[in-house]
Amino acid sequence: MVIAVACLLSGCATNVPMSGKTVAVGRAKTDVFKALPAYAAVMTHCKEPIRHIRTETAKTSERFDLDDEGRLLRGQIIERWHLTMCGREEIVYVTFTADGRGGSCVALSRELDTD
Repeated sequence: MVIAVACLLSGCATNVPMSGKTVAVGRAKTDVFKALPAYAAVMTHCKEPIRHIRTETAKTSERFDLDDEGRLLRGQIIERWHLTMCGREEIVYVTFTADGRGGSCVALSRELDTD
């Protein structure tokens, strides 16, 4: 199941403590955090807020570039986000794909795309 973040949901949770490396900075972070709480609630059947997020890189395209602030300029990066909620850890894969205009498209999924 994949939810593209083109249709963003209301309710931002950017105050969740995070650790690890991520390319979710600026607008990309805002976009992820608009969709993540609702996606996680549906995925986990948990109505409690996310308590902590630990991020790590799961997969990258062969060629990708980041700017000085860590924003994705070219290519694709898939991150594994470990969400702590309802007393357990759940994993969401967050895919960032450079849009060629200085931004990135973002998608959330439960499984790692191995293509």
